[in-house]
Amino acid sequence: MAVEWELVVLDVLARLGRLQHEPKIGGASLLDAVFESKTLEFAADITTVSDRGIYEKNPIRLLEEELGRRYADSGITNGGFALYATTWLRVGKGAGRPTIIPPVNEFESIIFNQRFDTFLAKIKSNPSQQLQYQVFWERKSLIRITYVPGRKSVWNQGYTSFTVTTVIDKNPLFAALKDKADQLKKSGYQGLRGVIVCDGGADILRERFSSDYYSSSEVALEALRRHTSIDFVVTLSLRNIDSGTVRQKVESHIIVRMMEPWALELESLMSKVIQHLPIVLQTPENVRNEFKYWRGRETSRIHLERLSMKSGRTGVTEIRMSTRTLMDVLSGRLSIERFNKHYNFVKNIGVFEHQLRSGRLIESATVEKLPDGDSDEIVFKFGDPDPAIAPFSMPETEQLKP
Repeated sequence: MAVEWELVVLDVLARLGRLQHEPKIGGASLLDAVFESKTLEFAADITTVSDRGIYEKNPIRLLEEELGRRYADSGITNGGFALYATTWLRVGKGAGRPTIIPPVNEFESIIFNQRFDTFLAKIKSNPSQQLQYQVFWERKSLIRITYVPGRKSVWNQGYTSFTVTTVIDKNPLFAALKDKADQLKKSGYQGLRGVIVCDGGADILRERFSSDYYSSSEVALEALRRHTSIDFVVTLSLRNIDSGTVRQKVESHIIVRMMEPWALELESLMSKVIQHLPIVLQTPENVRNEFKYWRGRETSRIHLERLSMKSGRTGVTEIRMSTRTLMDVLSGRLSIERFNKHYNFVKNIGVFEHQLRSGRLIESATVEKLPDGDSDEIVFKFGDPDPAIAPFSMPETEQLKP
């Protein structure tokens, strides 16, 4: 993810001014970007921060996966498991980051032990009764697994957040800025120097203001206070566009010690950078989870993506669909029955079946490139009903005369 962010940011900066990538300017370290325009000059290093290390210390996802495997092996079919984890420790400014999940190598002894086997046995003896299995870990955390009759599979019911920033100088953002401060200092560049921080799945870049934890601005200002080699910090964070899509919008935020004319120019530049960035289709977390889920299952993956139609005076004249969906149908990975069920016109009649019944044949098929999409689109254009295959019908406004 860090490589992808660096490439797209450098690409956009190169379009908005004169860009040098890792130029030799006499120092011991190289910087990702030295940028010049008519109104602004600066050097910057680009970095990506994530919560990966935090999740390694609180392996909630791995616990959910292990519970899912044990659920599948248990033979239980009349209900499912809800996983919940919390802590009694205070979570807020000044408090250490909570650890609510034991290490993976202790799952067997702490959670999936003889008590858990007894829990499974009780479920099997009375599958219609809701039961709970609780683990009190190190007197500070509770892990609760609830058997819910009538549900299927395993789901995460919630957990106390352990990614909030409660210590101003012990978090992914501060660590990244501290690391880059040394690099900027050793670069030999004498002008404005800064760090562009990209979102690789870090809650600190997405957190709103709260009195209970530190924001990215507060952390960045603390880094600026301690490290004079950094003149500015730019954060590029991801936000959900709306609840109906996984697509993301990118927001930029500039943190400086005090507002000066060059900071306003930098703010204007970063607004243009945002406008020129490619569309972000998913969060880094979703991408990682998707790759992990489909690893080894590639041949069973199908793509039921967008399909749209355009109608004219005489009916449907155009159908657009994803080229990946078309390839799944042609290869046999996606059955025509499932395709028609997903994309039906009226009364569960498939869109292409409807065209045939209407006597319409394909007149042309062209592929339109979608650079920011997962796949391109193929556009089928249809002509008027063909008398050779169209159903015979009597005109309603005329009558045959003897």
